[in-house]
Amino acid sequence: MKCQEAEKLIHRLLDGRLPPQEIRHLEEHLAECSACTQKKKEYEWLQQNLQSLNFPEPQPDYWEKIRRRLKTSPSPSPLLTWKKWALRAVPVALIFLIILATAIIFLTSSSSPQMSQTELLLLQNSNPFIESQAIFTETSPIDKNLRLIFSSLETNTELRR
Repeated sequence: MKCQEAEKLIHRLLDGRLPPQEIRHLEEHLAECSACTQKKKEYEWLQQNLQSLNFPEPQPDYWEKIRRRLKTSPSPSPLLTWKKWALRAVPVALIFLIILATAIIFLTSSSSPQMSQTELLLLQNSNPFIESQAIFTETSPIDKNLRLIFSSLETNTELRR
């Protein structure tokens, strides 16, 4: 048993609200722990001194004054209740929005854009200008034009045409 738990049990023991089974557990702890035994002695001393004091009786109209104040005290306004709940709901709503935005960003960015042939060739560390070198090596202008036409027809992209 921990000392904090024993201290709670000591309070319940002094109030007379501790069941017999828990009294045995407390006594076992008190036999081993001198700090808790000292606390129990201090609480017993404090309880005895408070019981020996004579507290004055309240004045006859004391309870009547308290009842009148309780009746006249304003009830909490609904606006204050809503304000209290709103202050609790705003951080929860912000966390929810952040989680939702993060999920949308990650789910939509998962589809990567298609890479062009040139980008693929560069990624593979290949020369993207092989077709153009063949065009430049042609000597006749008619052959150059035909190579340009046929190479542009081989690809599906409009940019190259």
